[in-house]
Amino acid sequence: MSYLGAAVVVLVVAALVIRTRGQDRTGSLAFMVVLLVGSAGVLYVGGVALGLLQQLPVFSTNPVARLRVIVGFAAAVLAAFGLDAVLRPYGARADLTALRKPRARTTLALRAAGGLTVVLVVIYAVLSVRRQTPDPVGLGLQLREGFALAACCALLVVLAWALERRWASTVAAVGIFVLVTVPAIGLARAWWPQNDVELYYQRTATHEFLDTRLDGQRYATVGQVMLPGSSTAYAQRSLGGHAFTTPEWRELMLAADPEMMLTPTYSGISPANRDVALDSGAWTGLASATSSTRPPPVSPASRGMPTRRPPASRWPSARR
Repeated sequence: MSYLGAAVVVLVVAALVIRTRGQDRTGSLAFMVVLLVGSAGVLYVGGVALGLLQQLPVFSTNPVARLRVIVGFAAAVLAAFGLDAVLRPYGARADLTALRKPRARTTLALRAAGGLTVVLVVIYAVLSVRRQTPDPVGLGLQLREGFALAACCALLVVLAWALERRWASTVAAVGIFVLVTVPAIGLARAWWPQNDVELYYQRTATHEFLDTRLDGQRYATVGQVMLPGSSTAYAQRSLGGHAFTTPEWRELMLAADPEMMLTPTYSGISPANRDVALDSGAWTGLASATSSTRPPPVSPASRGMPTRRPPASRWPSARR
């Protein structure tokens, strides 16, 4: 799911339509508009463009989530430009006077076209959701709330632009902050987990076994066993994980298992190379002289019971 908020959409339009004092940002605005509209179009329309994007290295493993990040980033930058336009506008009189110049009229037309493009994209998205929603009544209530928020935000923007007073811009900015923040917090409370972390990362017999045997060392997993990266929730150390990897650590893992990097950020011993990787001499440089017992390979069994322990020689220590 992607969330922008009605007030954010108004700020994006304000960034494109209202001239701001200070350095000219036409190039930055144009780039961000193209980035926002293009990524939103690829994400929600799909088609050939999305198919081609899925062939790229970064987007091949998770194109939708990463496109949502780009949409959110571009919208946030444009909204920040819009808030700056509220705080430092040239003002209605200066803008109307500038329209006497042909170049100013051309610039305003381009800005208006950009703002209209954003509005049309939003309308298209709303209509698409409206056609597919199983709850038209609930969606109608949400749309009324969104239109009300957008109208209030637009009124504050016009107030700051028309009055050309510092106090008016400050009042408008505070009001816009409330209109952006309160709905966002309400949505976050509905979507973010509110329960105890133990309900999401429950401790199993496997984790208790590892607590008694690791002694600050690392355990190795095969493939997606134990969900790489979840070891952080249990304050345990593992060879693999889900994070960016330093070149040195990546080189060490690939020396033990050429397929250990499941993705650019997911790492774990590949099932096909399990025996070779566990017996690899690449871990020798990390061995600890005081370690003598290693935990067994763990499985994603629903009951969380540990499997039979292999010989200790196959589980070298992995202290950094």
